[in-house]
Amino acid sequence: MMRELDTKTLGEFACACATNFTQPSRYSTTHPKVAIYGREWVLQCLVNLHFKDEFEYVVAAIKPKLGPEILVEFEKETAERFTPRFDTVLAEQLALRLAITPEGDHIPGKIGNVLVGSRTVANRITSFEKKGSMRRRLNAYEAGETPPAPEVISITRPANWPVYAGEDEERALEGGGAADPLPNPNTMFVGDQHMQPVKEG
Repeated sequence: MMRELDTKTLGEFACACATNFTQPSRYSTTHPKVAIYGREWVLQCLVNLHFKDEFEYVVAAIKPKLGPEILVEFEKETAERFTPRFDTVLAEQLALRLAITPEGDHIPGKIGNVLVGSRTVANRITSFEKKGSMRRRLNAYEAGETPPAPEVISITRPANWPVYAGEDEERALEGGGAADPLPNPNTMFVGDQHMQPVKEG
């Protein structure tokens, strides 16, 4: 299956990169090494462009949007970060992350490590203590009485499994390919026992 370069989307991305490269870097509060804005965000995004044609298109589109001084900084920092980019390295990254070739074809027998979605595979049961049950047991304990058993309510919820790049292509193969077999849809997974109170009814 031949890939087509989405120049419209890549052009818009290049505009965002050019704007952000002139701004100070800001990082995620939960993942301090992950940039969410500014110069470092641009560099991290470019590192993650694993198709050679996309990478080259975006880099070329960014440069005319930068002033002379900023362009010198861009050339210097990109050279230090990830150039030259060898075709073999790009191919390895595509296989590792997306389980595809540089041409966009799925690699039989391989599943990538990039999460692309989730699917409901069965149900799971989660138990909660009813509202008031914890208080009644505490009152009995404080009164020197034998506390009653917890009053528990069980809730059935969907059990979801992650879907990784290349997994659907593997499942389409005879025998499911390299994908793990899906559980019986009638399977009931036991969830955590949550002892915080919930509303009765």
